[in-house]
Amino acid sequence: MEDESEILKRYANKTNITKEETITLATLKQQANKLTEEKKKEQRINFKIYSSDEVGQEKLELQQYFCALCGKFIIATNIKLEVLPIRATDQAIAVDLQRVFVKHFLIKEGLKNIKREYGMEQQFRWKCHCDITIAYQSIRYDESEKIYEEMHVKRNKQMQGFQVSNKPFLYIINDAIVMEAKDSRLVKEILSKNPDLVY
Repeated sequence: MEDESEILKRYANKTNITKEETITLATLKQQANKLTEEKKKEQRINFKIYSSDEVGQEKLELQQYFCALCGKFIIATNIKLEVLPIRATDQAIAVDLQRVFVKHFLIKEGLKNIKREYGMEQQFRWKCHCDITIAYQSIRYDESEKIYEEMHVKRNKQMQGFQVSNKPFLYIINDAIVMEAKDSRLVKEILSKNPDLVY
């Protein structure tokens, strides 16, 4: 396919130009329009091949969160945690697992019973690899795994035929996460002792 400069060169090299081939502004515009139409046709033909896993899935803009102690990437969500409700008892961020997409890279810490004014509260805790508690939930681990699995498959659609024993919330301890790894305590300490390091 020729571009505009090639068309001009072709016409410039011709010595025998007939009346039909006379170069005018109109003929140059017609040639340019033909080139534009050809480019549009080529663009229409181009298409992307998707894998079966990608079909029907929209791209999510994920928010990343890091451990406040070691700076390890631990949680990704499709919504900023700052806009979610705060639990009154301990100021933890309440993430509704049936409405918010959450992917975390935490380790099961186990069950801890907490005495509250209204009785005993069961917390199934999650920790970072550095052993700091990051989050907890009131539902058993196997129930939350089922919710995560359904969320990945159905992307925020209603789950059918699955009942949980309690409210499916993940409570993230407010000061246990930071939005950037450089804001973690360990990274800050390392940078303060080695000002020459660039993070």
